[in-house]
Amino acid sequence: MKWSDGRYHTADTEDISGKDPDRFIPRSYSIASSSKTREYIEFYIGLVRLGSLSPRLFHLKPEDRVYLSEKPLGMLSLDAVPAEFNVVLIATGTGVAPYMSMIRTEISGGLNRRFAVIHGARHSSDLDYHSELMLLDSIS
Repeated sequence: MKWSDGRYHTADTEDISGKDPDRFIPRSYSIASSSKTREYIEFYIGLVRLGSLSPRLFHLKPEDRVYLSEKPLGMLSLDAVPAEFNVVLIATGTGVAPYMSMIRTEISGGLNRRFAVIHGARHSSDLDYHSELMLLDSIS
């Protein structure tokens, strides 16, 4: 798991007294990596300090294992958008993750359209893809 900064240290340690620390906690997360990437899967996960799962995820160490279902569910794509159309994407928080996946996939196939990404967050430090988006803007 790759950390964008040190904020994961603020995750509260879950009080597991009377609970099974190994219990399975299913959650759905959006994939931020390109659908064409096979080396890794990138998720953009927000820390819910007193949550059941995100503090556990933020305390994972390299080589720790997590379960992923065999097939991703849901689909958000640009397939229905004509290639000559430009696209405006609006998201808050971690909702930008599938947009990053779409943009990265589009770039890997040769950028055929322009994107405008409007990403809102409570704090500017939560705009984790800002640098990458600005870099993409400077080369387009």
